[in-house]
Amino acid sequence: MGRRRVFTITLLSELVEPSGAVIGSFMLILPFQFVLLLLLSIAGGVMTYVTAEELIITAHAHGHKHEVAIGLVAGFTLMLILTSAFRL
Repeated sequence: MGRRRVFTITLLSELVEPSGAVIGSFMLILPFQFVLLLLLSIAGGVMTYVTAEELIITAHAHGHKHEVAIGLVAGFTLMLILTSAFRL
């Protein structure tokens, strides 16, 4: 197969993902808005956990335990303040 044909097939196969995401989001937004919000919050929590875990392990390896702990607590506190201030 030539490069152009491989590129075309790859491009066409990858266009399915964004279109599926748009169609799926419209299907979930109206009837299942609570489920969508719940799933997004779970995804955000998992991403926060993984990031914090990696930061803590790296900080322990380089001897910056206290700085990372203070930064994580300050970041969570700032997010709580901003959430409360804008009533999100």
